[in-house]
Order: sequence, then C-alpha cells, then structure tokens
Amino acid sequence: MATTKGTEYSLTLKTGDRDRPMLLEEDVFIRFYNKKQVKSHHIKIAIDELEIGQTKDFKFVIEDQKFGDPLYIELQRENKWLRHGRWLCDYVKLAKVNSDEVFMFPVNRCVWAGSTLKLKEYDTSLPQEDANSEQRRTELKKKEIFYDTYKSEKTGMIMVRHIPYGEAFSFRYKWDIETEVFKLIAKSAWLEWSTGKCETLEDIEKLYRPPLLPVPEGFYHWKSDQHFANQRLTGCNPAMIRLCTQIPENFAVDAKQLESLLNGSTIDKVINEKRLFIVNHELVKDLPCKEGVLCAPIALFFVNGEDNLMPIAIQLFQHPAPTNPVFYPTDPEYTWMMAKCYFNLADASIHEASSHLGFTHLIGEIVVIATNRCLSPSHPIFRLLAPHFLYLLAINKIGMGPLLGAHGLLSDIMTCGSTGLSEIIKRKIVGDYELQEWAAFLASQGNDDTVGEGANGIEAKGGIKGLPNDGHFKTAKEISEVVTSFIFIFSATHASVNFGQYDNYAFPPAYPGWMNGQPPQDKTALTEKDLIAKLPNKKKILKTMSFTKLLSMHDTCALGDFEVQYLFDPVSLGALDK
Repeated sequence: MATTKGTEYSLTLKTGDRDRPMLLEEDVFIRFYNKKQVKSHHIKIAIDELEIGQTKDFKFVIEDQKFGDPLYIELQRENKWLRHGRWLCDYVKLAKVNSDEVFMFPVNRCVWAGSTLKLKEYDTSLPQEDANSEQRRTELKKKEIFYDTYKSEKTGMIMVRHIPYGEAFSFRYKWDIETEVFKLIAKSAWLEWSTGKCETLEDIEKLYRPPLLPVPEGFYHWKSDQHFANQRLTGCNPAMIRLCTQIPENFAVDAKQLESLLNGSTIDKVINEKRLFIVNHELVKDLPCKEGVLCAPIALFFVNGEDNLMPIAIQLFQHPAPTNPVFYPTDPEYTWMMAKCYFNLADASIHEASSHLGFTHLIGEIVVIATNRCLSPSHPIFRLLAPHFLYLLAINKIGMGPLLGAHGLLSDIMTCGSTGLSEIIKRKIVGDYELQEWAAFLASQGNDDTVGEGANGIEAKGGIKGLPNDGHFKTAKEISEVVTSFIFIFSATHASVNFGQYDNYAFPPAYPGWMNGQPPQDKTALTEKDLIAKLPNKKKILKTMSFTKLLSMHDTCALGDFEVQYLFDPVSLGALDK
C-alpha cells in the first residue's frame, strides 16, 4: 500500500528448526535492493524474535516512493563476541499491504555472525548468471569443511564425519520419534517376563497389542504360496526377482518334477513365454553369522494360468548335494514351509543391509554430501534435490551405531548379526567397483568454477562410469535423468523397502530375521512344532516388532508436500501443482 510516507509492506520471517538452539547475541538487519541496486533502509529484527522454528510477521515502510519492486534481499549480522554463532533462516516473504503482490526470498541456510548474505528473489540461478559469484564460492568453501568425509571401516562407505549445521533433526521430529519409542517400550515392558520361547503360533499372536502393535498382514497369509511369491513384488525387498532365461547349472531341479507344476507346459516353453522368474541370493554365500546358519538360496517362480506368480522350487544352498535337496510345493506341508522360511531369512538379511541401509540411506548420504559440496544453495538443482535430503544425515549418523554395532539392535534380532550385515553392504555396494568409483567421485568434488558449478551450470570433473558422456552433462535431458534417479531413490525406492517392514517382519514365520539351528537337509516330513522351534524367542520377537513398527511409521510428508520448501519460482510451483 502506497502512502505519503512510502510503500507499506508485511514481512514474514521463518526460522529453521533443523539445528541446535541458536545462541544469538546480536540483532539481524534486513534490507532490500531494487533492480537498479538502490538500497532500502535497514530493518532491525530483535534477537528475541529469532527463536528456532518460529514464523514472525513484521510491518515496515520503504520510504522511497520510486523504489519499485524489491529484487534482492540482504541479511546482515553484526560481528560481536559470538563469531561462530549461526542463524538458520528458511525464508523471508514480503507482501505489499492491501495488495496481492508477494515477493519470496528463500534463504534455506545459516547466516553467520559477522556476515552479510545477499540473495535474489526466488534465489534460483546458475553460477554463470549470478552476480554474487564470490558469495557462492565462499559458501561452498564453508560447506566443504562442514561436509567433511571419511570412509567407514564397518561398511566401506563414504560418510559425513559430523552432522553439519542445518542437517539435525527438528525438535518436533525428535519429539515425535522419542514419544513413539517410549510408548512402545511402555506398552511392551510388561511383557518382558515373556523371555521364553513360543510353544505355539497362538503364543506369538498374544504378543500383539493393537493399535500400537497391531496384528501384521503376514500373520493372515504366511502359509500361502501366492503370498510368498507376492513378497518378491510387493514385500519390503521387491527388486530381487529377475526373468529366468536359463536355469542355472548349480540349480539341481528335476525337470519332470518341475514340469508337473507348470500347468501342462514345459520348461523351455514357459521360458520362451517369459513366465519363469528367478531369485538367486548367491550374494550371501558363506556369510559370517552371529549364530545359526544363513543360506544362499535360489528359487524359481512361475506365472500360472490365472496370472498369479507362484513359487515352484527352492534350493537353499548354491552347490547341489545330497544334503541340499530342491524343495517343491508338493513336498510335505511344513517341510516346504521351512524351506520358504529359510529362503526369506536370506532375503530379509539382504533387504535390511543392502536394499534398505545400503541402497537408500548410504548411497543417499553420498548424494547429499556431493550436492552440498558441489552446488551452491542457490543452484536450481540443489533446490530441487534438497527437500528429499531432510534428516537423512542425522538418521544415518545417529542410527548406524545402534543398528550395526557389535551389541546393536540388529545384531540381536537378525541371524547374520552386525558382522554379516556389514559384510553384505561391502559385497553388494563396495564390491560394485563402478558404483564405488561414482560414489568416491561425487563425494570428493571441489567447489571452484570448473568443478560442480562449472561452465554448464552443473558438471562433473573428469570421467565417471554411469553418468552421461563420461560425467559431462551436455543436455537438460541428461541432467533430468540423473536427478530423477536420485529423487526416485529418496522417495519411491525408500518407501518400498521401508514402510512395509512391520507387516512382514512382525510375524516371524512370514518373514524371519532370525532362525535357530540348521535348515532342513532332506525331505523328512516336519510339523508346526518343528517350525516354531526354529523361530526366535518372545523377547527377540518383541524387539523386532517394536523396531519395524518405528521404521514403518509414515512420519514424513507425502511426495510433493515438502516439510521444508526450497523452490518458490513460478515455473517450479507450476510443476509442483501438476
């Protein structure tokens, strides 16, 4: 609203909540620039208005009636005693009073004591188009220090040494998680007397306490062969199954026995019709385990006449032997079920170590490190990816120790233990030399004009397998394909391997993380009692239930509904609306 004193504005300032409390000892000053770089007067924001995670509104007037629209914002902090104090600001929104005109200045970074930060409206620009190139370089040099890396001895993966500023949990998120933990502990604490083994399936059913610990889906369908097959597609490890074009030589299936399960067809015919599929868990062959035995199974699946995927053969170890028979659905009921349980034991170990921790959390961390070290917060690719990074580094830093430690939770509830889980990560991810070359390359990028934010806006230094043109992006399509892959990992991939864990793991016969003793070595008819004897005790089951319940909680917003928004320009908002 224009007045005789100038133009009146409403200023909304949102502080970030993803950090420790900000100990400010000086005020923050804000002013604006128009397109001719004419400055407004300073607007002083008192320190008591800058609490963490707050949204505050202020009124002010730009007295110069010819000032026009604000194009830049400048945030300045005085240099007093707290030189290393930081202020995490999410955004500043400016609106003309009695008008629909709004000017957005996303900040999404720390403003340091004694520093001045100048940002354009929407703060989205390529380096070659940014007049504040020196500011970008300075920010990236700081980030190279904060996102310092090391190679984890436990997993062999590149990780951040300390949780950087702005990457910590918000107080709200921490409180929600801790509340749920305490609820689960309180709810299950009275059951701690149940430290013995389950004698019947009903003993497991008695452990559930809806709605906090409900009966999982696996409880209702665990005997079903169709459910077992569906776990390869819609379970928590859905990316292992492959089209079978040839039965491996070390898979000692009996052709006559197998063809009796193919609805009158032959092996060659169903292969040609692309109706035969295979899962081969050779990865965990000879894996060191805390206790018990982890098989390295192979299984065949067939799409029948009703278009249902069904299991038709399971071999529990890689090398054929008299003590390593191939099991079929026509075998005694509980003998076949036991084979399915031991197959799923291997599948669960690969799921938790590789599909979940390795290919989403640990690979994701490398992407977060590389993006922060290579790209300015003002870069459009940074702003596109950043919402998907929320809490990842904090989760990894806080969770890896308790999960993969020698006495950690996973070591207590999974047969392979922490040593086996770490070995799976090393075999699957560290053993993939091309992936490791890519990871090391990303995490080690510098921040000068020819690296990261190069002449093409985003460019990789040198050659790297798996990226277009040996690491040099030449078209927007190439960038789009790589960035889309990253976003898919952070969203769809993580959702598929994470949120279904309770419904699978919480009923051990459906998807066991732990099995006692030896797997079956012949076709002797087994009983339900034999199967139950292989299952973990009540205490381990309760721990598994509580752990997977926490992991399965939908505690973040849906895709596109970001907790922290980074993109405000009209093009991005239009794409988001679609």
